[in-house]
Amino acid sequence: MKTSQFDKLIKELDKIIQVCDESIGNLQKNQLLIQSLTFVLKHMRFYCIKRIHSKKLANFSVKHTKAQYKNIVMEDIKNIRDELNNILDEYERLWMKIAKPDGFSSIKQQYLWLMQFYEDKIQDLKENKDWKDSNIPSESIYIKDKKSKSHNTISFKQSIKIEEEIQDAHIQVIGGTFCEIYINESFIGKVITRHTLNYVVLENNIQIFDIKAALRRGDNIILLKNTDYIGGMGMVNLYGEIKFKTGEIYQIKTDKSWVASKDPSQGWKKVKSFGKPPKLTGGLNYPDFENNLHSKENEYLASFNTIFSRMPAKLKWFVKILIKIFNRYDILE
Repeated sequence: MKTSQFDKLIKELDKIIQVCDESIGNLQKNQLLIQSLTFVLKHMRFYCIKRIHSKKLANFSVKHTKAQYKNIVMEDIKNIRDELNNILDEYERLWMKIAKPDGFSSIKQQYLWLMQFYEDKIQDLKENKDWKDSNIPSESIYIKDKKSKSHNTISFKQSIKIEEEIQDAHIQVIGGTFCEIYINESFIGKVITRHTLNYVVLENNIQIFDIKAALRRGDNIILLKNTDYIGGMGMVNLYGEIKFKTGEIYQIKTDKSWVASKDPSQGWKKVKSFGKPPKLTGGLNYPDFENNLHSKENEYLASFNTIFSRMPAKLKWFVKILIKIFNRYDILE
């Protein structure tokens, strides 16, 4: 549904929510069920409001706007933030009545990420700063493969040069479906990225690794050995930061400068790219490496990889072209 129809939908949702609120006091049974239904309706309503404001404010410029309108925008964002906080409180109360407390922690983090995003935008307005792209700059890369196989291993490689003393160094990796990470031939760890409805598994689709101990002065080789077990694209996405003691931060990111190979002994070739988030992966905000919090998890890339793996081989080339057209012309809202 296009956002142009959301105002009408919000009015309809308001009516249904009112009916639920008025009827719940007269029920002897199923009160919790109606409370849960009302919460879902409120969540849908919030989503509509969020999308309307996001589209309206995406190209907002603080420096080219009158102070009066800037204050209106700030109040709008505060209202959205407060409504989200109310929804989270209601969600948590309902959850504690019907489910195990431990299961709510990963869900709650999704809301906290979004509230922090709104806090950052409010702070930008106070400091007269224009919006910054909140998505990480790393691209989802792959290599062209004429032969479709159910088991496909591809190595992705990049070289970085370090000339200063390191204070901290971390990377965040998304694989497809099983990716091993090596720095200078030292095994760092692995990540399993798969399509799932399980929040525990979904939370592990993205992993953070501390790579400081593996780095050295001079040239360093980052190697991602990705094995796709389902016949998908076998894409990877890596974003990292090396913080030097001088305070300078160096970004590591997958892009078209990387090389890849199915058999490194036969040489390397340039990678293909579907672009940086939100292209294909959906939104991926910057991770909080200091507190070991990866980008807000989603399964867009894993879902695409699964869907792609189940397509007839004759259609896969067309799907790649279609996605690139969508990305280039921003056909999807």
